[in-house]
Amino acid sequence: MKTSAPKSNKIKITIVAVGGKAANQFSFMEWTKDLGVRRVAIVPNGSEMFLQSEIADAVISLPLDRRVAAAKRRADWVDIAQSVVTAKMDEIERAIADADLVFFRGNISSALIAEEISVIASRVRAEGKLAVYAYALPFSFEGAQPMALARAHEATVRGSVDAMVPVDSDALVLPGMTAAQALGTVGNYIGEFTRACLQMIETCGTINIDWNDIRSTVHNAQRVHVGSAVGSVSDSAEALVEKTFSVKPGFGETQRAGFERAVYVISAGADVPAQTVHDLGCSIESRLATDARIIFGVEESGVKDGEIEVKVVAAGI
Repeated sequence: MKTSAPKSNKIKITIVAVGGKAANQFSFMEWTKDLGVRRVAIVPNGSEMFLQSEIADAVISLPLDRRVAAAKRRADWVDIAQSVVTAKMDEIERAIADADLVFFRGNISSALIAEEISVIASRVRAEGKLAVYAYALPFSFEGAQPMALARAHEATVRGSVDAMVPVDSDALVLPGMTAAQALGTVGNYIGEFTRACLQMIETCGTINIDWNDIRSTVHNAQRVHVGSAVGSVSDSAEALVEKTFSVKPGFGETQRAGFERAVYVISAGADVPAQTVHDLGCSIESRLATDARIIFGVEESGVKDGEIEVKVVAAGI
């Protein structure tokens, strides 16, 4: 438990988009500028000219490989990815040098992109950074083959990142949801994750959370849930925590119960009852594995009088 102390532990977050389609999604992520998130686009040589101007802070062009047209086996894609990424690894490392947390985006159905993410993420983790891959699974109307490829490529990437966050695209087809909202789900998730991390560790509280608390929670976890909810101090703890752990459309695979690690912060006024903090803690603990590791913080800012907010990062192995 960490008692209150001045905070200076700023963390730096970078989003690495691999492939032109993923890079162009930066245009729907204006929040990155407000939060100081660095955007790195890694695209095939020649395709950088199709990116919108000022869409990324750094654009790295990978050399085209003539072997792509003939590649059929996984070993072929591994060799190609190793070759093209290695050729630009110094440039990639400079682009992400200051990052503590690196989010990856890219088409999971593409064998080459999956292999490129795997190669880059392995280097990221070797340098002690946290690597999270957030991606959308194909829609069913794209046919059976893209989904089969996506599932196969998940196995490729899984061992190279700390956590994977798959979004079920079909689950986003809901009444009232626009195409733009559905297609922006992955980016919005990264934004929520980023805000939660920044708010949890950069706000001084009675009991503080730091970057190592979040890093150790997500490290080698494979699946991760990030949630937050705001309510009244008079609300029941169970109802507030239920909202915090609620399953968002598209995230059914990652937001299951039984997480083995969790870090959470309760934000409330100075007069929040100790019983409320206790009840919230018990409700969160009940949603975790029996022997889960739990880290919590309490802060007295960021909410209006009479309000209470719970932010949680939970991970499962």
